[in-house]
Amino acid sequence: MKHLTKILLAIAMIIIMCESAFSQSSFYPQGSVIVPGITYAYTRADYYVRPTIVLNNITDKTIQCRVRVYDHNGEDKTALGRVYTGGTNYTILSSGIGDFEIPPYSSRWFNMDNIPVQYSFLGHATIEWSSSDQKAKKALMGKVWNMRVTSVSICDAFEPINNGQPF
Repeated sequence: MKHLTKILLAIAMIIIMCESAFSQSSFYPQGSVIVPGITYAYTRADYYVRPTIVLNNITDKTIQCRVRVYDHNGEDKTALGRVYTGGTNYTILSSGIGDFEIPPYSSRWFNMDNIPVQYSFLGHATIEWSSSDQKAKKALMGKVWNMRVTSVSICDAFEPINNGQPF
């Protein structure tokens, strides 16, 4: 009976350890940056301030990217964003998820525009990346594009991420 108890206990321990191992994320960042001063304000359809994080992959490998946006209380607001590609004829690649791929020498943007009600916050974002090239040290460059729209004007402001240096 003691032998059976030991075997069952060993099996239970293996299951517990494997379960916690499988629940871990497979995303292991090789680089990251913090982006301060993310501002979002939506009063009505003709008055809003919307931040867009533009990211450029400067490598010959596909980059796994993770963007997280936090409000003034430290709450994760990533679900309010969308990932885009393209220019005038843009395509929404995902909505409400800050994890996405950027193909070699390509660009994507993460836009906080999925908020249909009056809401405002001032916060920050974190950007993390990983690559199949484990020796890669810098893979992305980017900027924050803040667009302010009113009933009479549109004003754009561009701020480089990491002082315009690759990260």
